[in-house]
Amino acid sequence: MAHKKPSDEVQKLLKTVFDHFDQEDSSVREYQLRQWKKLKCYWDSLFRIYWSSTAHDYRTYDLDNSNGDDNTDNAYDKFGCRCNECKLARSVKNKKRIRK
Repeated sequence: MAHKKPSDEVQKLLKTVFDHFDQEDSSVREYQLRQWKKLKCYWDSLFRIYWSSTAHDYRTYDLDNSNGDDNTDNAYDKFGCRCNECKLARSVKNKKRIRK
């Protein structure tokens, strides 16, 4: 028995159904990719990360101030974070400034 090709109307309707479910699943897929990228950073021992919505990827905080500009502050300093990890980062940053 030979298979007949579906009519144009049926093909358009199938395409519409396919597109609908593809768009419905895209947000779930994006969420999963974001979680997997975060876990990959953790696996690579990168814990001080943030999500960059422009790059669609996780970025690390620049603690060593590699561009030499003393006016740029640590991201945690801007928000006044007082946890021990941030205090340590600030003390290391200040020691580097003193050595220069």
